[in-house]
Amino acid sequence: TDAGVEYTFIHDQTAEPEFVCPAFMVRYPDAAVCTWCGRGTQPNAANSECLNCQAGRAGDGRNCAECQAGTEPSADQGLCVPCPPDEFAAPGSSCGRCATGLAPLLDQSGCGCAPGYFGTNGTCLACPIGKYTSVLGSTSCMFCPAGESTIVEGASECEACNPGTY
Repeated sequence: TDAGVEYTFIHDQTAEPEFVCPAFMVRYPDAAVCTWCGRGTQPNAANSECLNCQAGRAGDGRNCAECQAGTEPSADQGLCVPCPPDEFAAPGSSCGRCATGLAPLLDQSGCGCAPGYFGTNGTCLACPIGKYTSVLGSTSCMFCPAGESTIVEGASECEACNPGTY
Protein backbone atom coordinates (compact mmCIF):
# COMPACT_ATOMS: atom_id res chain seq x y z
CA THR A 1 0.00 0.00 0.00
CA ASP A 2 1.00 3.57 -0.67
CA ALA A 3 -0.02 6.26 1.81
CA GLY A 4 -3.84 6.22 1.91
CA VAL A 5 -4.32 4.04 -1.19
CA GLU A 6 -4.90 0.29 -1.08
CA TYR A 7 -4.37 -1.91 -4.12
CA THR A 8 -6.58 -4.81 -5.07
CA PHE A 9 -5.10 -7.51 -7.30
CA ILE A 10 -7.52 -8.82 -9.85
CA HIS A 11 -7.26 -12.05 -11.85
CA ASP A 12 -4.70 -10.72 -14.37
CA GLN A 13 -2.36 -9.78 -11.47
CA THR A 14 -2.25 -6.07 -12.31
CA ALA A 15 -2.80 -3.60 -9.55
CA GLU A 16 -5.65 -1.10 -9.66
CA PRO A 17 -5.95 1.46 -6.86
CA GLU A 18 -9.07 1.26 -4.68
CA PHE A 19 -9.78 4.47 -2.84
CA VAL A 20 -10.29 3.97 0.86
CA CYS A 21 -11.56 7.02 2.68
CA PRO A 22 -10.26 7.99 6.12
CA ALA A 23 -12.56 7.34 9.06
CA PHE A 24 -15.66 9.56 9.18
CA MET A 25 -15.55 10.34 5.44
CA VAL A 26 -17.54 8.77 2.63
CA ARG A 27 -16.98 7.98 -1.02
CA TYR A 28 -20.13 7.79 -3.06
CA PRO A 29 -20.24 5.09 -5.78
CA ASP A 30 -18.24 6.09 -8.86
CA ALA A 31 -16.74 9.10 -7.05
CA ALA A 32 -13.00 9.67 -7.03
CA VAL A 33 -12.91 11.80 -3.87
CA CYS A 34 -13.81 11.38 -0.24
CA THR A 35 -16.34 13.78 1.32
CA TRP A 36 -17.18 14.83 4.86
CA CYS A 37 -20.75 14.26 6.00
CA GLY A 38 -22.64 17.40 7.03
CA ARG A 39 -24.21 18.41 10.32
CA GLY A 40 -27.10 16.19 11.34
CA THR A 41 -25.64 13.16 9.54
CA GLN A 42 -23.07 10.40 9.94
CA PRO A 43 -21.41 7.91 7.56
CA ASN A 44 -23.01 4.49 7.13
CA ALA A 45 -21.01 1.40 8.13
CA ALA A 46 -19.54 1.03 4.61
CA ASN A 47 -18.56 4.72 4.42
CA SER A 48 -20.48 4.91 1.15
CA GLU A 49 -23.16 7.47 2.07
CA CYS A 50 -24.19 9.95 4.76
CA LEU A 51 -27.25 9.03 6.82
CA ASN A 52 -29.51 11.50 8.64
CA CYS A 53 -29.46 11.26 12.42
CA GLN A 54 -32.47 9.49 13.92
CA ALA A 55 -35.07 11.40 15.93
CA GLY A 56 -33.75 12.58 19.31
CA ARG A 57 -30.12 12.48 18.11
CA ALA A 58 -27.72 15.12 16.78
CA GLY A 59 -24.57 14.72 14.71
CA ASP A 60 -21.49 16.65 13.66
CA GLY A 61 -20.94 14.70 10.44
CA ARG A 62 -18.91 12.02 12.19
CA ASN A 63 -21.34 10.53 14.68
CA CYS A 64 -24.96 10.93 15.79
CA ALA A 65 -25.42 10.92 19.56
CA GLU A 66 -28.55 10.84 21.70
CA CYS A 67 -29.47 14.23 23.17
CA GLN A 68 -29.37 14.28 26.97
CA ALA A 69 -32.29 15.00 29.26
CA GLY A 70 -33.42 18.61 29.07
CA THR A 71 -32.16 19.04 25.49
CA GLU A 72 -33.39 18.32 21.97
CA PRO A 73 -31.79 18.34 18.50
CA SER A 74 -31.46 21.71 16.77
CA ALA A 75 -33.44 22.27 13.54
CA ASP A 76 -30.54 20.92 11.43
CA GLN A 77 -29.87 18.13 13.99
CA GLY A 78 -26.29 19.39 14.23
CA LEU A 79 -26.24 19.74 18.02
CA CYS A 80 -28.38 19.34 21.10
CA VAL A 81 -29.90 22.57 22.44
CA PRO A 82 -31.52 23.23 25.84
CA CYS A 83 -35.29 23.11 26.19
CA PRO A 84 -37.07 26.40 26.93
CA PRO A 85 -37.33 26.99 30.71
CA ASP A 86 -41.00 25.93 30.88
CA GLU A 87 -40.49 22.62 29.00
CA PHE A 88 -38.81 19.23 29.58
CA ALA A 89 -37.32 16.39 27.52
CA ALA A 90 -36.41 12.83 28.43
CA PRO A 91 -33.13 11.58 26.88
CA GLY A 92 -33.45 11.19 23.12
CA SER A 93 -36.77 13.05 22.81
CA SER A 94 -38.09 16.48 21.88
CA CYS A 95 -39.00 19.20 24.37
CA GLY A 96 -42.61 19.45 25.49
CA ARG A 97 -44.83 20.99 28.13
CA CYS A 98 -45.84 19.30 31.35
CA ALA A 99 -49.46 18.42 32.04
CA THR A 100 -51.57 20.84 34.10
CA GLY A 101 -50.43 20.98 37.73
CA LEU A 102 -46.95 19.74 36.83
CA ALA A 103 -43.79 21.70 36.18
CA PRO A 104 -40.39 20.77 34.68
CA LEU A 105 -37.89 19.37 37.17
CA LEU A 106 -34.74 21.45 37.70
CA ASP A 107 -32.74 19.28 35.28
CA GLN A 108 -35.70 19.41 32.83
CA SER A 109 -35.62 15.61 32.50
CA GLY A 110 -39.29 15.22 33.39
CA CYS A 111 -42.15 16.80 35.29
CA GLY A 112 -43.05 16.96 38.96
CA CYS A 113 -45.72 18.58 41.05
CA ALA A 114 -45.56 22.37 40.84
CA PRO A 115 -44.98 24.40 44.03
CA GLY A 116 -48.23 24.43 46.01
CA TYR A 117 -48.99 20.85 44.91
CA PHE A 118 -47.87 17.45 46.17
CA GLY A 119 -48.10 13.88 44.94
CA THR A 120 -46.38 10.98 43.24
CA ASN A 121 -46.37 9.28 39.83
CA GLY A 122 -47.69 12.35 38.02
CA THR A 123 -50.78 12.71 40.23
CA CYS A 124 -50.72 16.03 42.03
CA LEU A 125 -53.12 17.49 44.59
CA ALA A 126 -53.29 21.07 45.85
CA CYS A 127 -51.99 21.65 49.36
CA PRO A 128 -55.00 22.25 51.63
CA ILE A 129 -55.61 25.60 53.34
CA GLY A 130 -53.17 25.98 56.24
CA LYS A 131 -50.44 23.98 54.46
CA TYR A 132 -47.96 24.81 51.70
CA THR A 133 -44.96 23.60 49.74
CA SER A 134 -42.49 25.75 47.84
CA VAL A 135 -40.64 22.71 46.52
CA LEU A 136 -40.98 21.50 42.94
CA GLY A 137 -41.79 17.78 42.87
CA SER A 138 -42.87 17.67 46.53
CA THR A 139 -44.55 14.55 47.87
CA SER A 140 -46.09 16.32 50.89
CA CYS A 141 -47.17 19.72 52.21
CA MET A 142 -46.02 21.38 55.44
CA PHE A 143 -48.06 23.19 58.08
CA CYS A 144 -47.52 26.93 58.13
CA PRO A 145 -45.51 28.26 61.10
CA ALA A 146 -47.36 29.79 64.08
CA GLY A 147 -48.90 33.15 63.20
CA GLU A 148 -49.04 32.33 59.47
CA SER A 149 -51.50 30.55 57.22
CA THR A 150 -52.68 30.15 53.64
CA ILE A 151 -56.03 31.42 52.42
CA VAL A 152 -56.29 29.33 49.26
CA GLU A 153 -55.58 25.75 48.29
CA GLY A 154 -52.38 25.18 46.32
CA ALA A 155 -50.29 27.77 48.18
CA SER A 156 -46.54 27.82 47.74
CA GLU A 157 -45.96 30.14 50.70
CA CYS A 158 -47.63 31.18 53.93
CA GLU A 159 -48.81 34.66 54.82
CA ALA A 160 -48.92 36.42 58.19
CA CYS A 161 -52.30 36.14 59.89
CA ASN A 162 -54.35 39.30 60.36
CA PRO A 163 -54.20 40.79 63.88
CA GLY A 164 -56.54 38.95 66.24
CA THR A 165 -56.53 35.75 64.13
CA TYR A 166 -54.39 32.65 64.07
